[in-house]
Amino acid sequence: MFKVIADLIRNDPKTIYRWKKQNRPIINLLEKYFTKQDLEEFLQTGQVKKMENLKEAQTTNTKNGYTLTLDLTNEQIKKLEELAKTSKIEAESLIRLALIKNGYI
Repeated sequence: MFKVIADLIRNDPKTIYRWKKQNRPIINLLEKYFTKQDLEEFLQTGQVKKMENLKEAQTTNTKNGYTLTLDLTNEQIKKLEELAKTSKIEAESLIRLALIKNGYI
């Protein structure tokens, strides 16, 4: 993972290793919330698809002049992440269920 982080922030893997030993917050953040595959995907495409899908699910939506925000549980978010890997239709169904649960539709 040090090599990928080094590529991401354009630094040497040895420096990243030192930063890890120094407990630098940026390294902790990247290791805690992103997988090696997430970072590689970002380097290749400029985005992390599962995060984009999750952002769509949690983003505020405007309908009839009202701003709606989905209130998803951690379990629903995990399920959305998994569904985003396999089926957009299933993820959209889960989003619709969250809207219904929260009284938006």
